[in-house]
Amino acid sequence: MRQLLRKLALIGAGLALVGTVAGCSPEQKQAILQMCEKNPAECAVLAEALAKQYSPKPNVEAHYMTRDEAPHTLVVWAAGEADSEKPAYRPFTTEANTYLAVTGGPQPTGGYKIRVERVVQEGNVWWVETRLISPGGNATTVIDNPVGYFRFPKLDGEVRVRWVGEQTLTVNAGWTEDGMVKVTGYAKNMADIHIEALLGGDAVISQADAQVKDGYFESNLIIPGGPTNLTLVFMTVDPVAPKVVHTVEIKAPAGDTQPKDEVWSANFRVKKPWLSDKSTVMIEGKARVFEGVFRIEVWAGGKMLAGQPVYAKAGAPAYGPFSVMVTIEGGVPAGAEVRYLVENMKDGGFTTELTVPVVSQ
Repeated sequence: MRQLLRKLALIGAGLALVGTVAGCSPEQKQAILQMCEKNPAECAVLAEALAKQYSPKPNVEAHYMTRDEAPHTLVVWAAGEADSEKPAYRPFTTEANTYLAVTGGPQPTGGYKIRVERVVQEGNVWWVETRLISPGGNATTVIDNPVGYFRFPKLDGEVRVRWVGEQTLTVNAGWTEDGMVKVTGYAKNMADIHIEALLGGDAVISQADAQVKDGYFESNLIIPGGPTNLTLVFMTVDPVAPKVVHTVEIKAPAGDTQPKDEVWSANFRVKKPWLSDKSTVMIEGKARVFEGVFRIEVWAGGKMLAGQPVYAKAGAPAYGPFSVMVTIEGGVPAGAEVRYLVENMKDGGFTTELTVPVVSQ
């Protein structure tokens, strides 16, 4: 009982410390709580260390600048970003000041402005939190890429920008005929989106980044093994603290499951190779490989009996059907297997992705 009371007291001390960490995000506070629960004896020490690491320093005032007042190097950079499909930023530091140019990405009308909400330091990173302000009723009908120029006292360390405001997604996701997941949707207050496909709720089997253009985005995810029940997780692209903003459950389409006489891998859906006679192996299936080219090898007893390139009827991302017949001089021994190899783009060699035993017809 005494140990329990002491544990609760230590956790309480950690919780009290969390309450004093001004500026910590909910995610950072949750991290402190989790550490306290796992190691209550060191709760205060752990929480204090994390608080020092993440607690923002006093807010730094941002001074808005006109285009004529901004450093020439930032004006030139912003002009080059005029046709960019996503928001961007560029810092520039002198001995006395740090300057920053921020573009908001393509907007449906003119009149949008970029406002700095606050500037905080987390570790060795200065975060400039910006918000896109809509023009209201009177706006031009020309698509515009707003630019904001700002001056700060000199910021020692890395300068990054993160957008603030409600971040929401509207998502459509489904399977394609090629066994991929196609995702489309609309994003609010998000420049880029990171998508992860989870199998069983926690195993990441595929991921991709999608760029948002005029609020819309799309992406295709290659799923190893083909259609199955998945959870898609959508989050902000942030190397420090990515935020999950949406999740979607998708199911494998009816009838698109692995047949008993086939074997599937990340890029192959093949029938089990079979003997048409004592010396001939029949090899059929579909491959999703670069330019439709891969290699097969027949092995037995630790030795390669035959090998050759195969040319599927279509290249990735589609599944291209193929069919080959391999003859083994002297007959196919017991225990023979077929290996399916894909090309390694780094060195041009081949790597075995799938191995399937030869069966009798």
